[in-house]
Amino acid sequence: RNGVRDITTQYTDSFGYLVDTFGPFQANFFCSPETGNLVIRSSGSGRELWSLPLSAGSRWLANDDVVVVYDEQSWQFNVHRAVDGKPLATYSLPARPLDVLDASGCLLLVDLPAGEADDEALSQLTVWDAEVGGIVWSRSLNEDTMPFLIDKQLVGMVDRASEQMELIDIRTGDVLCTHTPDQPDHIQDIHCITSAEQVIVVVSRVPEQEAVVPGTRIISLEGTL
Repeated sequence: RNGVRDITTQYTDSFGYLVDTFGPFQANFFCSPETGNLVIRSSGSGRELWSLPLSAGSRWLANDDVVVVYDEQSWQFNVHRAVDGKPLATYSLPARPLDVLDASGCLLLVDLPAGEADDEALSQLTVWDAEVGGIVWSRSLNEDTMPFLIDKQLVGMVDRASEQMELIDIRTGDVLCTHTPDQPDHIQDIHCITSAEQVIVVVSRVPEQEAVVPGTRIISLEGTL
């Protein structure tokens, strides 16, 4: 898998249904998986607003206006109106993802197979808007590029050939800043700590010998994003 993603843990029962995975939480409602159903409840009272049956392996996204249910087999997205569950549309991803790095609102940050027209690309880092069924932006990934998740707003991109590191707005694809920090030759892992003024990128290098504990290098990126 190309890149470093957010570490999440999801538990499923023997039938493949998610267990204890509440949310997303919106201003007026929240999603609650209950015995094979996705129940949409009022944030104020907890009262059930509407529900729909879930198939094994179903996942869901939401923003203030819609709830989107999908599964990781067909990658078909069923869009429902948040207020009453009315079906609005059905969309499908253009290709089966190689990986899912993150989800925020109805946006999925995924790694899609590269198109035949791009011979050098291994895959495409893509933001898919599940509410409208379209690609928001896409970036080609090759053997020298490594994406890494910073937070729900930012994704980073390391280019090991040029030694550049970019910080990219997930919602727009705009490059907010570019740095050329000192990087290890072989990167094993990347973790980030963020504040209002600073992004700290912790890079773990691959040890020369397996018995050696991986070393780390801390890269502090300061300034206005």
